[in-house]
Amino acid sequence: DMSSAGQKPITVSYTEGGVPKSATYTITVSAVEASSISLSQNSATLKIGGKVTLTATFNPTNTTVKTLTWTSSDDSVATVSNGVVTAVAPGTATITATTSNGKTDTCSITVSAPEVSDITIETSPARVRYNSSSPSSNTFSITATLTAEVGATVTWTSSNISVIRVVTGGGASSAAATSTEVT
Repeated sequence: DMSSAGQKPITVSYTEGGVPKSATYTITVSAVEASSISLSQNSATLKIGGKVTLTATFNPTNTTVKTLTWTSSDDSVATVSNGVVTAVAPGTATITATTSNGKTDTCSITVSAPEVSDITIETSPARVRYNSSSPSSNTFSITATLTAEVGATVTWTSSNISVIRVVTGGGASSAAATSTEVT
């Protein structure tokens, strides 16, 4: 088997003067390490949870040592295992493949933020009247229904917290008898 490096016995059989003879020689088979590698992609854009599989082409083509180590510059954005890249969170990361003799190639991964295609907001009650004698009763709830990709979130803010203050869970309480915008 000449596909791996090391000492290999070779036996040569021949006939000399009608007499069968043989001789055994030992040869050394050397490993052929990569002079460079090329990844199947230099860049990719993924959505959260998306995957792409990167493959490496070794140069020269008769490379016998094809061990790769895969790393991500930012595992919080994209992870990699045996060339399979998984998008984790919005951002950018560089995936690097490294041969056992230190040759590298990279792929830039961009993970895009999830998109919201539709949002419906409902309040309960539909209209809130300010009650100055009982400020704690000036509460209402806001419900948002999203049509979105995996990972989309809603963040509630008030354009004027002295009028409406957003509280944990998306509820709101009115603080004065005026109007403002909750986004």
